[in-house]
Amino acid sequence: MLNHKGTKTIKTSRLLLRPFIAEDAKQMYDNWASDPEVTRFLTWQPHKSAEETRGLLENWVKNYDNPAYYNWVMTLDGICIGNVSIVRMSDHNEVMEFGYCMGSRWWKMGLMSEAVSAVTDYLFTEVNANRLVIRHVAANPASGRVARKCGFTYEGTERSGWNLPGCRLPDGKYHNIAVNSLLRSEWERRKNPRKLTLETERLLLRPITAADAEDAHRYAGDPEVTQYMMFGGSPDLRATQNFVLDCERMWALENQRDWEFGITLKENGELIGACDFCLEEGGVELGWVLAKAHWKKGYAAEAARVMIDHVFAHSDYNRIFARCDAANYGSWRVMEKIGMTREAVFRKIRPSGNDEYVYAILREEWEGC
Repeated sequence: MLNHKGTKTIKTSRLLLRPFIAEDAKQMYDNWASDPEVTRFLTWQPHKSAEETRGLLENWVKNYDNPAYYNWVMTLDGICIGNVSIVRMSDHNEVMEFGYCMGSRWWKMGLMSEAVSAVTDYLFTEVNANRLVIRHVAANPASGRVARKCGFTYEGTERSGWNLPGCRLPDGKYHNIAVNSLLRSEWERRKNPRKLTLETERLLLRPITAADAEDAHRYAGDPEVTQYMMFGGSPDLRATQNFVLDCERMWALENQRDWEFGITLKENGELIGACDFCLEEGGVELGWVLAKAHWKKGYAAEAARVMIDHVFAHSDYNRIFARCDAANYGSWRVMEKIGMTREAVFRKIRPSGNDEYVYAILREEWEGC
């Protein structure tokens, strides 16, 4: 059962989350409740006056005596900028669902993710929630990015799930709803992530995290480095941030299938690239990418070898493979250096229009090395 504690004040690095008071009405009205851009994908219409907002807040304030009521105002430097609340819950199933909105002047600053993350910690730590849910209109990707940044996993889409008063579609009034969730077990693993690291003579391979975004963008955003990659590179820092957040989330999954490592130099800790191994139907697939300044130093082969050793030594998989653009001479030469054999050529299937090479090494070949 949920252990209700009510709307306690929460501090983050930039925000103070606290219960509303009736005197917040003018700021709430001015900063977001009257803005149709803010309410476009919400279940309520923009307020027509500050008096309407004050009437709502007076009702909200009455609910704070109820320990099962959760509704925070987000304040930044004393200014009310938005709202985070729990809109649905199940005591028996220990499930709680978020609702949130914020004034458009404060969008794209990471403030909503900061608030939702802080409330998430509170609900798992003190209220004993087991599953948290974020549902949002599928046409509102910004809300989905908040969910992803906070470690939530996209589960699926409820078709024609909401009939919203503020956002009519040209061909109808029903919106598809994206459903995201975060389990207590996943949250605990994010707080205490797996410590799997792989070492070579010169390298340390360790889990890549959100804190690596700027360093990772130095190679992920370099067109010369990514010209042959399937993902095509990161067009901007935000894209790289989203990628490393996904990597961090993968490390927290109970049934992990993809292990993304940052390749760092032992001598100074510099992040010089990334590599991964991923469970696929045909075996375990390897991948790697290195910053241009560290090409032709044997680092990619060194990282790939230690991943091969780890997979064969700690699993029953019989085949490890890798793929690359046929024009990427450096990559397929690495595959040959680490003992892989070219198995196939798939013609003209890469994003570049080039052929694709597939290389693999079998367990018996690895054991015979």
